[in-house]
Amino acid sequence: MKVPFFGLDRQYTNLKDELLEATNNVLSSGRLMSGKHTEEFEHWLAKKNNSKYAIVCHSGTNALEMIAKYWWNHFLVTAHRHVVYMPTLTFPATANAFINTGWDVKFVDSNKYGQGVHKHELNDKEFHVYVGLYGAPIVPHSLTSDVIIEDGAQHWLSNNCARYGHATAISFDPTKNLPSSGNGGAIVTNDKALNDWIKEYQNHGKPSHITVGTNSRMSELDCSHLLVRSKYLDKWQARRKEIVRMYNSAFKSTNVESLIKDNVINDHACHKYVIVCNSRNLLNTKLHKDGIRCKIHYEQPLHEISCFRKHSELDMLSKASILSRKVLSLPLFPELSNDEVNYVIARVLFHAS
Repeated sequence: MKVPFFGLDRQYTNLKDELLEATNNVLSSGRLMSGKHTEEFEHWLAKKNNSKYAIVCHSGTNALEMIAKYWWNHFLVTAHRHVVYMPTLTFPATANAFINTGWDVKFVDSNKYGQGVHKHELNDKEFHVYVGLYGAPIVPHSLTSDVIIEDGAQHWLSNNCARYGHATAISFDPTKNLPSSGNGGAIVTNDKALNDWIKEYQNHGKPSHITVGTNSRMSELDCSHLLVRSKYLDKWQARRKEIVRMYNSAFKSTNVESLIKDNVINDHACHKYVIVCNSRNLLNTKLHKDGIRCKIHYEQPLHEISCFRKHSELDMLSKASILSRKVLSLPLFPELSNDEVNYVIARVLFHAS
């Protein structure tokens, strides 16, 4: 049996007629940017996140970059101006967005589940980025901080889309729970000033030209496809949780440890199903030979990557380093069959015994 890590081809087969109809509607309208599909999807996204505003843009990374740019201009704290704290175990985009904007990034360590533990002793006048790694709901420890930003690329659907702080960046990369047909991202917020600034900044500063800007929009075609897929999102999420429960039930009382515990499944976005294994690389190789495609998220925490080392405090980031050597992501997507899930379970248990 061959079990892929992603199932986008299967999803397309299921939605082909609807996606082609949406494509035809957009292309035949002659309105390819900033039209009714963009407006409708932004409205749906704001409502889904219980937020006042949603702005779609080119990518999740670009969403973070625009948030970073806005707060670079507006974060008026003298003692710690332009210092941002974020987890070290995350995708490089989280750090790149802020470093490219001029911020001084400080990495914080992870707990045993990979979640960034933000230090209680930090000054209240701080800027924090929270990451719900693998889809885990975040639990901000420093709600008194001046600014809290969520990199919600993996966890934005967790905890019934509860939002914390000032803004959340979302990714619609094809690998995400709600995938676009290409690049796509968004910012959701209740902050009108941030919303208004980004609306202009993403369109070269128009119409006021108070600030210089850039071009960061999502096409009508992408928004129309996301509207089609959004109708199935709750069903897909339920299936993801069903698969997680199948994995957890089978691995209970074995030496295979899941990073999604039973008591958090309901609140978890279930973006990745990650196990911890001391012989991770060997297990990955054996599963590959069995036809099961797995991935590693992530082989190195950011503080170990050469371009980020000047931002790290190596002696304080040991838990993330240890965890990164043990994590392995098993296939998790809504179109997986029960037979495929059971095959993955059987081969993992066989090799891990």
